[in-house]
Amino acid sequence: MTGVALFCVAEEAKPFVYKALNYNWPDDHPFAGMSPYYLIESRVCPEESDGLKRRLKDGQSFTSDFIGASEEDCQQWLLENQYHPAAGQHLHNFLNQDFLFIGDERSARDDTLLVKVYKREGIDFRTMGLLPPIPNTWHTFRVDYKDAVDIMVHLTEGEPSMAYPTYFLQHGDQMVDKNGIFDVSRANRIISGEEKVDWTPY
Repeated sequence: MTGVALFCVAEEAKPFVYKALNYNWPDDHPFAGMSPYYLIESRVCPEESDGLKRRLKDGQSFTSDFIGASEEDCQQWLLENQYHPAAGQHLHNFLNQDFLFIGDERSARDDTLLVKVYKREGIDFRTMGLLPPIPNTWHTFRVDYKDAVDIMVHLTEGEPSMAYPTYFLQHGDQMVDKNGIFDVSRANRIISGEEKVDWTPY
């Protein structure tokens, strides 16, 4: 089963990563009863997903070769360990190729995850242009850890004409609070059609 990579890059974030990894979503959530994560402990990716942890038992510790690593280090690791059938590489197809999550020093303080979204190419929306505008680019969102996987759901299962402008248009502070945390709850209302927003002026 495909999972999204979860990195711990700060020693003080380990208790937070434990909490995020073991979080149980509500029964009506797409990830209810399962964990979407693969905890990345080593810089050497195992050949099978069985070598990665999805959850941790009570009191179970874990290691991380990524303590002190940068966002770019984590991004590069995922790109290097993705499934590349055209190149004859048939391993690591259990890793989601478009998303990764990072527990960092700030995570330990405010229970947020850093969400990184990689888009190889955009979609051309006539009134808003190409979204995202630059191909092969990482996009960054700081969110409450309970909302993190909703970004993945929105961008993979949501209507692109609603989801893409909500996440990829440069609309200043329209979607983030004073602490720079992206409002996933509002994004959900917009993408579901509950809240009407005209992004075209942006």
